[in-house]
Amino acid sequence: MFDENSPFAGGGVAQKGLERTALNARLWVLALYACAVIGLSTFATTFTSAHSTVAAFWPTNTLALAMMMRWSRSRRDDVLVLGLLAGLSSLSARIDGRIEGLGDLFSVIDVAQVSFATVLARRFATSKYFTVGQGWRFLLAAGPAPILTGSALAAAAAWGFGVKDWLHDGIVWLLAEFLSLVLLGPFLMTVSADGIARLRLGARWPEAAALFAVIATATLVAFSHSGIHLLFVVMPFALVAAFRFGVIGANIAVLLIACIGAVMTSRGLSPLAGARTSFAGADTLILQLFLATQSLTAIPVASAVDQRNYLVRMAQKRTVELSSLNASLVEAKIAADLAETIADTGHWTREFPTERHVWSAGTFRIFGLPQTDEPPSIEETISYFKAEDRDRIRGLLETCQKEKRGFAFESEVTRPDGSTCLVRVKAEFLAMENGRSALFGVMRDITEQKALEAERSMTPAQVAAL
Repeated sequence: MFDENSPFAGGGVAQKGLERTALNARLWVLALYACAVIGLSTFATTFTSAHSTVAAFWPTNTLALAMMMRWSRSRRDDVLVLGLLAGLSSLSARIDGRIEGLGDLFSVIDVAQVSFATVLARRFATSKYFTVGQGWRFLLAAGPAPILTGSALAAAAAWGFGVKDWLHDGIVWLLAEFLSLVLLGPFLMTVSADGIARLRLGARWPEAAALFAVIATATLVAFSHSGIHLLFVVMPFALVAAFRFGVIGANIAVLLIACIGAVMTSRGLSPLAGARTSFAGADTLILQLFLATQSLTAIPVASAVDQRNYLVRMAQKRTVELSSLNASLVEAKIAADLAETIADTGHWTREFPTERHVWSAGTFRIFGLPQTDEPPSIEETISYFKAEDRDRIRGLLETCQKEKRGFAFESEVTRPDGSTCLVRVKAEFLAMENGRSALFGVMRDITEQKALEAERSMTPAQVAAL
């Protein structure tokens, strides 16, 4: 049924259950998309007074674009979405009472426009995140060129079918597609289960309900007043939604304002309904400009807030990781120091060309010195060894640096308190990045080992004499 490159194709019998589950989930998403298009198109047709302005609220193309960007995984999926788009847009045009055949042509234009926008968006934008910069990239990629092309083709189609107000149809198509992309695009490209979960609505639903109730009330009051100057009273509440609930909150607020505004304007109850102009549908066009202003103000603010919250979450996560890592390092250091104490060992590092010298706690203990951040210099360290071995040790250090190889020796160390111990030192030369190198050495106190070896080598007479 599916080719091997299809997202539904499987690799064996054991995967059939998972494939069926994935297929059902994707079909549910497709069904929800179809219901959303049908519902919103019906809303537009029912509540718009002038048939010529129904396109001002068609969300079909924006929804199809979002499906192509986020749901489609293969060419088969692309064809499925475009086919559904063609059918629904043709149905909307027929309900609108267009000339027979014009609706079908409009559906072809819809498919061409969304296909063009999808190619540009996939090439120049992103479908996963909608931060400030990426959001503008998406709108610019999927907006001007496809919408201008679609509106020009729509006007040409209307002119070809003898529609008198063909230029009006082209302008309405242009403004409608722009408004739909600005209003629905950011929401459809960002809404996700993870994003909704981050809002923690289970604990914040009273705040969300109260805020959106206030937005609805303010919008009703603003559109019920006879003066246009009160329309922008709703802007502060949309910004509050953006700050409190991010991009999802801003989009819900703008869509709520758009729905209430569209219903009241179409019923002649808003101040926009009385706009005096010779251009048919001027009230809808003014409403478009108002809603575009709302969207282009609230959504970038919400995007910045979401980006700030994302950076805060990443910083908090990084802080927790660093704290855990620091605790692990402390535990590892304690374990390493304990191991050196048990084994009577210590390690040290000498870096070239910085001559940085680092000792472990075990090395300080072997030399009988208090542990400090700065170990003794090379010459001071050599001075603790037996006098007749010092020149040999200097020669080993010089040869190691020149020939880039390790060394090993045994000698006696005299501590500051006068006690002595026998030590075995072994070092390896390490080549590092950026032309740097280092000498890593391990030192072990072998006093007890040498005493045991000497005791084992003694004859019974020598042991009895002791």
